Amino acid sequence: MKRLEAITTVYSYRFPEIRRLVDEATNPFPHEVFLSSTSPPGALDKFHEPIIGKVIGFYRDFAPHLKDFGFSYPTSGSEEGIREVMTDLRNHNIRNIYLLKGEYEGYKAVAETRKIEIVEVNPEINPKNLKPGYWFISNPSARDGNIIPNQFINDICEAGHKVFYDLAYLGSTKQHEFDISHENIFAAVVSFSKPFGLFYDRIGFTFSKEAVPSLYGNRWFKSILGLLIAEKIVDSLKPT
Repeated sequence: MKRLEAITTVYSYRFPEIRRLVDEATNPFPHEVFLSSTSPPGALDKFHEPIIGKVIGFYRDFAPHLKDFGFSYPTSGSEEGIREVMTDLRNHNIRNIYLLKGEYEGYKAVAETRKIEIVEVNPEINPKNLKPGYWFISNPSARDGNIIPNQFINDICEAGHKVFYDLAYLGSTKQHEFDISHENIFAAVVSFSKPFGLFYDRIGFTFSKEAVPSLYGNRWFKSILGLLIAEKIVDSLKPT
């Protein structure tokens, strides 16, 4: 009898449906897209913009307020967005951030390299009892895979805190509308790693209420192939 074990690195397992779509996106390889960058020079600078529009439309039933963020960037998965938003916070002299206990370990790893202190918070605490600050929250939650109620995050915002909303697991759970409309939700990220197994393709998007200066250069430093794969997925599949 063959022993079966759980795959912990599910974010890098390329599902058969995804393999077929990647094949369709790259066969024949879209050389003409890359060659268009020279005619005229800079022709691909805005290549990501209509694709981000499609991603927003793709998730409209899950996160309808993605469209309300004034700035959007193609990023290397969601991690680049996390990293550069933390960089921006540190440049604004933010020295600590709040995390729920058991939250995604990547936040701590990135924060340490920016000399930002982590304050772990018990989910039962009243956010009004904490000094207003910045929270990094994954929802669906990396803590246990469950959905955090909208009211819980809204209470954090109403207490005067700012929230970075990590939607990396968006599409991996039952259908749910994630309310990211509160004015104190200052940024959000989406990743194609968790729901589609495209970790090594580094496909993600960052949305922010204010410009993230270190992501401005992503109009040039982006993966055109990753964007083409993302477009193929949102044109072919449903987020469920």
